[in-house]
Parts: sequence; structure tokens; C-alpha cells
Amino acid sequence: MKNDRDFRGGSDAEQVYKEYAGTVLPYLGWPAWPPKEVPQSSEWYKKPIYVLPKYPHMPQACFIGLDGTPHAGKTSLADSLAKKYVQSSNHTLHKINPDDLYVQGADGIMYVAISQIFPTLEDELPVPMEKNDWYTNLWHQFNKQLFWENRIYELIRTAKLNETRLVLGQRSPIDQTVFSYSLATHNSDPDFSIPEDFKELAYDLYLKTVIGSQTLVQFVDAEVFVGTDKKQSQIRRKAMGVTSKGIAGSPFFNDLSAWYGYWIENVWPKLYDLHGTGLLVLDGTKPIEENTEILLKYVKEANKRCLVDITR
Repeated sequence: MKNDRDFRGGSDAEQVYKEYAGTVLPYLGWPAWPPKEVPQSSEWYKKPIYVLPKYPHMPQACFIGLDGTPHAGKTSLADSLAKKYVQSSNHTLHKINPDDLYVQGADGIMYVAISQIFPTLEDELPVPMEKNDWYTNLWHQFNKQLFWENRIYELIRTAKLNETRLVLGQRSPIDQTVFSYSLATHNSDPDFSIPEDFKELAYDLYLKTVIGSQTLVQFVDAEVFVGTDKKQSQIRRKAMGVTSKGIAGSPFFNDLSAWYGYWIENVWPKLYDLHGTGLLVLDGTKPIEENTEILLKYVKEANKRCLVDITR
């Protein structure tokens, strides 16, 4: 599949994609592709879950995804954890976020560090793209999948004996799939909706990224979801001085949150049985200090199962 990135023609790979969409995704707990409707929403973040990973998923690294609704405090939580987390010469914390590839410019223009997504490219000049249209959202999900494909490969390739890493990854492969399902089913806000004439093309392209991300999920030791309601998200966005609408000001927020809840209820149990993937659910309306302590305890216990070098 990796060599079929141009996605042209009716090849054998296309048939594999179709079978994956109708068989493998449902086996993993997802609806068959393309999804037909948004799942029922729930306040999933008010139902705490604390389940550790069963075993290591990568050599010398514990990879924990940190995702959730917009302005739930994910970045603040990661920064707060970094201040309290004890590192050493043979154990380090790595915070990775694909959103760091994007710089917001004037008039709603994003600049993308394309060389960080495709390392073989020599041109390091950022590429300008307009923000918040369906094509850019598709491009962003495609980038996230390729970004993590490269980063996970590098984490495995650079693993060293007696050196371990805790990797805290925002916008993880799990988040990429949740976003893809959300964007494929949303239809009320034009900024986050696929035009009818382009749906078939968009569904085909999104499917490729979903398949890629589902392949990468096996390397995720645990997932942390942080959530709030839309009102709280809007309050925090306003407090940051951000005047643009964003997801917090769109009905897309509710669809995205509903798909996070769907993942928790339907997909994660399958991943836990198949791969031993852990899960921590945090209420983003609680004080950052409280959530930091919970997360710190969780990653320490996850390390004991996933980083054998520092627990002997």
C-alpha cells in the first residue's frame, strides 16, 4: 500500500482498500467506510478511565498519544507534565506534535513545513495554504499520517540499548482517524464539510490515511483523551485572544466530540484485546494541576510496563 501513494487506476491495491473499508475497519470497531452518520454524543470526559497498557509496543520507547477536544488543555497538560517529569542521561521525554508544522500567517493563511513531512525533499521553504476549507482539512489529515509514519520509523531506528524515551504525541494516529471520520460525516458547517461533488474523491483519499493510521496504532502504548464541552472550549479560546471561529465556534465541535466518545466505547476495547493499548480519560474542566498529577502517575506506571531498562 505504501508504494501506491498516487492512488491511480483500478489496481489490486484499490480492491484491498475496499475490502479493508468494509471488513477490517468494522473488525476494529469502526463503522464501515464511508461512515453514514455521526454517532450519538456523550459527555465521555466526565467518565474517568484509567487502564494501563499490557506490554511494550516499541523498542526502548513508551509512546502515549495525547488528544481530545479543542482547548481542553492538552498542550498546557503536556507542558505541565514536562516540568515535573524526571529525566536523566539515559531516559528522556519527547513531546511531538504535528501541529508544529503549521504557522498561522495573515489573512487565514497557514504555512506548512513540507520538508518535515517528506524528509527526502530538499526544498525547506514553507508552503502556503488557506485555512479551514475541506481540501486543507484533508491535506492536514494526510500530513498527520505521513508525519507519524516517519516519526515512528525514526523512533524504532534510533533505539539504543540502555537508553529509553517517553514519547508524548499530540495529534496521534488515533486522533487522525477520529478526525477523518468526523470530517467525513459532518455536513452543517461549510468550513468543515465536503462538497457533494467531491465526496467520492474525498472518501477515497481519507480512506488511505485511515488505513495508514490504523497500521500505526499498533505502536501506540496508550492513549490519553482530554475533553470539555463546547461552551468551555469557546471561553478558553476567547481568553487566548483568538478571534477566528475555529472548531470551538463551529457545530463541527459536537461531531468531533461524538466520535471521540465512539472511539472510547467501540474501538478502544478492540485495541486493548488486540494490542494491549492503554487508555486514560481526563476531564479538561478540572484544574490543570489535578490532571497533571493523574497523568504523571499514569505515565510512571506505564513506563514500568513498557520501558524495561529503567525499571530493573
